[in-house]
Amino acid sequence: MKVEKEKAISFASNMIGDPSPEVVSVAVDILARSSEPDRGLIPSMLRLMHTLPSSRKALMRFFMKVYDDDQVRQHLRGAIAH
Repeated sequence: MKVEKEKAISFASNMIGDPSPEVVSVAVDILARSSEPDRGLIPSMLRLMHTLPSSRKALMRFFMKVYDDDQVRQHLRGAIAH
């Protein structure tokens, strides 16, 4: 079944807080592939860097698109410093 890109991104945004790591992993992958990421998801995505290490590659794809956000910069600087 094929889903429109906008609808998939909307579903993924709502599934980012799902208790299942597998569901969250798929949601992160979809959101990371979005051409215009939702900056409102930055805090949730930053938390996932610690709680879902298996998705760090997809998370970094997301952060590369929002690199100019102060929250992202501070988090990555702190992570690199440790």
